[in-house]
Amino acid sequence: MLTPRPAVNRPAPCRSFALLLALVSSLPLSMLAACQGPPAPKSAAGPGQAAGPGQAAGPGQAAGPGQAAGPGQAAGPGQTQAVERAKELVELALAKERGARGAKDPSAARKLLGQACRLGHLEGCRQLAQRVALGSGGAADPARARRLFGRACDLGLGAACVDHGVMLGAGLGGPKDPAGSRARYERACARRERKGCVYLADLLCQGLGGPRDAPRAMALYEESCRHGLLQGCHDLAVTLLEGSCAAKAPSRARALLGRVCDGTWPEDGREVQAEGCQTLGVMLERGEGGLQDLPGARLRHLRACDLGSAVGCRSIGQLFFLGRGGAEDATLARKNFHKGCELGEPKACFQLALLMSVGLGGPKDPAEAALLARRACKQGVTAACSFQAKGPEAAPRPSSRP
Repeated sequence: MLTPRPAVNRPAPCRSFALLLALVSSLPLSMLAACQGPPAPKSAAGPGQAAGPGQAAGPGQAAGPGQAAGPGQAAGPGQTQAVERAKELVELALAKERGARGAKDPSAARKLLGQACRLGHLEGCRQLAQRVALGSGGAADPARARRLFGRACDLGLGAACVDHGVMLGAGLGGPKDPAGSRARYERACARRERKGCVYLADLLCQGLGGPRDAPRAMALYEESCRHGLLQGCHDLAVTLLEGSCAAKAPSRARALLGRVCDGTWPEDGREVQAEGCQTLGVMLERGEGGLQDLPGARLRHLRACDLGSAVGCRSIGQLFFLGRGGAEDATLARKNFHKGCELGEPKACFQLALLMSVGLGGPKDPAEAALLARRACKQGVTAACSFQAKGPEAAPRPSSRP
């Protein structure tokens, strides 16, 4: 069986925000939501009153000068101009961030997003919150980011509900709130934000933030995958593989992971796709859910490595070194162990140390090998500790086991 993984099968929240931030320049402008309301209303004006400065117009009210129309309100000429100006500011911010109009300027981008948010552009508020959470273009302020996501969610932006749910669930910018996180995912899912449905399914499956509801969780996974959501297909496959929320079905899990790994997905799905490729490679290597397929395993591990999976790089290095699924190649093994080590996989560092210590696949370098082994030992690789104590002859050869 595969090594059990956390029940909530998605990237850690901080890494998810980092990935969103790194890839934001590739987001198409069509994803930018239209202005739907101000991000941070101080209070709503009462019935029969005009909205004052800093307030959103309530139902049945006209938006005052400089105010964005609230939900259900018709925007006047001034509000239409504010909407268009806010969209322009978001576009300019993204351009400055990726250096499309000169040098990259994350600080200016953050300021422009702040202006768009103040004009009531909800996606602008969400983009701002992502940068505030990580400190891009200015100081990090997770508590403020959490508030910004919450306000954009309250005003109707489903994607912000997902982000707010992540922060609540992980305790970023404030205390952990599993029930609040689940409520935000419910709201996102109700607004057809499919990723919110998948995250809700994760919590329903394990009974986090409320009662366990395995049948509904599986229905949400199935629906999300049916609508072509990468995360939905991945989490459905893992659930069927582990039997965490339904009966185990390894053959179907293997087919779903094939779709995840071999398909063409948006750029911001690289991390999930890499994990799917790595898991599929292990299944093919072990003959789980079907016949053993070592050449196929080699291809999937290599793809996982290319997509940024440190464990995938270690796995393909092992197959190259041992000649499983193809010819032996110590040079390629060493190259992939090195990449896996750089990506943060301590076992890859140790396997690189083994090759360096005897000069396989490249120059012999005992000093660097000792440094790598010490690093791996500190990170919990016990065989690396033996290597330090007794030398290369006491260490095992790189294994085919992931």
